[in-house]
Amino acid sequence: MGNQTMKILFHTTALCPICKQRVPAAYMQYPDGVRLEKFCPTHRAHGADIWRGDAREFLNWCKGWEPEPYVNPDCPYRCGLCDHHQTPTCCVILDITNRCNLRCPYCFADGGSGEDMPFEMVCEALDDIYAKGRRFLHISGGEPTVHPDIIKILSYAKEKGFAYIQLNTNGIRIAEEAGFAKALADAGASCVFLQFDGLRDKTYEMIRGQALLEKKKQAIRLCDEAELGVVLVPTVIAGINDDQIGEILRFAYDHTPAIRGVHYQPVTYTGRFAPGERITIPEMLAAIEEQSDGLIRKDQILPSACDAALCGFHAEFQKEEDGLHCLTAADTEGCCTPSAGPDDVVKNQLHVKNRWMRVPDGMYPPGSMGELRKTISDKSFCISGMLFQDPDTLDLGRVMHCSVHVYRDGHFIPFCVYHNR
Repeated sequence: MGNQTMKILFHTTALCPICKQRVPAAYMQYPDGVRLEKFCPTHRAHGADIWRGDAREFLNWCKGWEPEPYVNPDCPYRCGLCDHHQTPTCCVILDITNRCNLRCPYCFADGGSGEDMPFEMVCEALDDIYAKGRRFLHISGGEPTVHPDIIKILSYAKEKGFAYIQLNTNGIRIAEEAGFAKALADAGASCVFLQFDGLRDKTYEMIRGQALLEKKKQAIRLCDEAELGVVLVPTVIAGINDDQIGEILRFAYDHTPAIRGVHYQPVTYTGRFAPGERITIPEMLAAIEEQSDGLIRKDQILPSACDAALCGFHAEFQKEEDGLHCLTAADTEGCCTPSAGPDDVVKNQLHVKNRWMRVPDGMYPPGSMGELRKTISDKSFCISGMLFQDPDTLDLGRVMHCSVHVYRDGHFIPFCVYHNR
């Protein structure tokens, strides 16, 4: 990093990881990267690596974003979106159960036991979400497929008029129950976000507690038969599966159009995650390029356009005979940027829907514009990543730009606040 020395890059407001009180914080440049440093008058200093690599690359990545002076003293203690929040809701997560058919050693939600939300309460929540103008819905949990009314819930949401209904799932019931994938598609599921941590059973034994690779592959096959789009969602953990980033990417590439893309989630230390080594954005981008043998280059991947730059990354491609053609433009605005009006939000959300949702065969007449749309859709391939915040990395300057909101008791709560309270 040449002559770069330790200095403050940005001031922000954060939470003490111990007492959860608001504390002053700063992004600090060091010779080997950037750290978020917090100081609590009671629990002293805390720090976490945010960026391993050149700080100049960090500043370039963050161009257009930096933490604002924080003016709402209630944040995040009385969270539900306030007038100071900078980004409208892109998608709403509705947790319909705390139960799960796994007991993963790594689980940011600490799911596994508890109760299902009664069907009537789910419907009331869906009515409220819809009435408040949100149209992108993620059904989650726990494991939502263990809810006894999951098909009724999806049908209700579809009839209500939600434009996109995503199911976040480990895929076990899809793999084990004949006809379930088709039932999900018929009921209204737009896409399955499938927990998929690698292509080795040892990986699943370490992360999920049991060998699951064949069940994951079976779930993909059955979703393919049901023409229900699948996005692979790997939890990436240093020393366990960070050497499979490219392998997962290649597997997804080889199984288009059944698989629509990959959404990487580097491990965050909430729930049942024992604190350990972090994987930062530049390490993820380097691994994607190196492990995919250049199928995707890191210079094709851009910061999240819908959240704070440090929250994630994305890239869109068309699959052609000679490889992937990048469609991502540096000046592309996300559907959730502050300048986007209501019509822009809807337009850009539908763009995301068309990338992740599969167009069934025979949906459009031969030779029609619809058939051309299906041809384009079948060639679509996307990658993205989300770096959730935990007690050590939680920065209210990032929270202000969160577009992924959990619905709870009539409120929309930024995802990382919800899981760090």
